[in-house]
Amino acid sequence: MSNDEKNLDERLKRAMGSAPIPEPDASVLDQEALSQRTPKARNPRTTKRVASGSLMGVASLAVVGVVVSTLGIPTQDPLFALAASAGLGTSEMAASDSRIGLWVEYDYSAGEELSRDGGSGPVYQLLLQGDPESVLSSVAAEFGLEGEPRQSQYFDPAYPSYDLGSADWTGPSLSVTWSGTGAWYYSNPAAYPEPVCSEVPAPEGFEEPYYECENPIPTGVVPSEDEARAKAAAIFQATGLSVTAEDVRVLNRDEWSVGVSAALVVDGVETALEWSLYFAPGAVLASATGHSVSVVEQGSFDTISPVDAVDRLASGMWWGSPGPGFYSYDLMAADARALEEMPMEDGTEVITPEGEETPGNEGEEPPLEPDVPLEPEMPAELEVVSLVVTSAEATLLVAWDAAGNAWLVPGYVMRYSDEAWGWTSVISLVPGVIEVPEPLPIDTMPLPEPFIEE
Repeated sequence: MSNDEKNLDERLKRAMGSAPIPEPDASVLDQEALSQRTPKARNPRTTKRVASGSLMGVASLAVVGVVVSTLGIPTQDPLFALAASAGLGTSEMAASDSRIGLWVEYDYSAGEELSRDGGSGPVYQLLLQGDPESVLSSVAAEFGLEGEPRQSQYFDPAYPSYDLGSADWTGPSLSVTWSGTGAWYYSNPAAYPEPVCSEVPAPEGFEEPYYECENPIPTGVVPSEDEARAKAAAIFQATGLSVTAEDVRVLNRDEWSVGVSAALVVDGVETALEWSLYFAPGAVLASATGHSVSVVEQGSFDTISPVDAVDRLASGMWWGSPGPGFYSYDLMAADARALEEMPMEDGTEVITPEGEETPGNEGEEPPLEPDVPLEPEMPAELEVVSLVVTSAEATLLVAWDAAGNAWLVPGYVMRYSDEAWGWTSVISLVPGVIEVPEPLPIDTMPLPEPFIEE
């Protein structure tokens, strides 16, 4: 160690010894407080506040009693290393486009509307809360499920899984994966009756035996949307998520089921961590999911501007999951209806829901054809799609580190069109706060040589 370094070390020790140690904050930061508080910009290398907002009924707030001057201190190590697979979901539109075949390349640019101002935002670590056995026992008691927790038959030390209840899926069961966010899943196969199948003559081109199956008529009524919201809020509260019926959104409702969900809210922002459940006819609980985590604040950090964030989109390595509010279920349903009514290539018929007729096909049975895999249509050349980002909304994104742990980090949801899937997300932390892997080397697929029949 040089003399200059020794002198700096001595000055820091004297500064730390004379600095007043802050009094512990006596307030308790539970999930409700987390959802209401406003993030404050502060230097992450000063007092570190650890907010442990338990989702299983335990919460605490502590203050590390050390204040360190940042003068002369080198930049701190990254909080975590981002998982290399983060870029697999870079663009919601790309995921539904022909990028699967890598025939499309996206070129992003910033629109004039985007801000050039950076900012700051908090980072939260999502830590497993409790242990898998206690989580299973607690949730099972809420669902009236009996049994002892055990390692599942799919147990893997890298992704430990445990279950309780029916081991062969013939009855109600509950499972939890003890990594990431400690996600648990309840399933009751008896909620839906088995289809009734009968053997019939096989159509031409199909092998014997051939069966036709029909779902039996529902014997009960599914709960109304208001009833489902109220029931879900009670179950979510009992399994660790503090919500009201107004916070619960309806995913779907038909004669067979009604599905609802609610998201964990932190800093007044909906996150991608959701609790969900489905009711079958007769108000029978068919399935439910949730998480077992504590929310631990790691400090507030600077963020780049939306204009600068556009440059990160092409690499695909800065992606994170936004809350469910950015997924419009109404638009998804509208897209599904539009697909059902899409004209055929010859323009003479339309695809309609089962049981309806179109002009020219009254009383006709559609011909059955054996399943034949379709060869993908290969374009003549690589298509380049230019996307202009026109808006950016700041939010919290769920990001995964290389060890499989989950974090909440500042980011933007960036829109580049008015279409249902015209958006993508990007982490906005300044370089150095987290370690980002190099982009995966992805080469576009070479076009095949034309086949010449001899």
